[in-house]
Amino acid sequence: MNETMRAFQPMPDAAMDGLSQGHTAVVEALAAEPISTSADIADKLRVLADLIESDEGGVLFLETILLEATLHDLGAFRIREAIAEGYGSVETIYGELLQLRAGEFGKIDRA
Repeated sequence: MNETMRAFQPMPDAAMDGLSQGHTAVVEALAAEPISTSADIADKLRVLADLIESDEGGVLFLETILLEATLHDLGAFRIREAIAEGYGSVETIYGELLQLRAGEFGKIDRA
C-alpha cells in the first residue's frame, strides 16, 4: 500500500487517510491472526521485513505492532511444541518474549 500512496501523489487528504486506515487495518488484522505452524510465523516476519523496507523514512508504528505480535506468537508456539513433546516445565527465552504483550506474562494456549 505504501507504493500506492506514493504513486498517486498528490491526492486529497481524505483519500490518503482512507488508504492509511486500510493499511493499518490490514497490519493489525495480520498481527492478531492466530498461528498454527512455523510457516505462519515466517509469513508474518516476511510482511514485517516488507514494512520496514518499503517505508523509508517513515515512522516505525505498524512495524512495532507486528514485531511484538510475531515475537509473542513465536514464543507461544515454541512453548506449545515443548509441552507437546512432553516437557512439563518450559524455561526458555520464549517465556521472556511473552512479556512483550502488556508488560506481563500472557496465558499460553495449550490447545
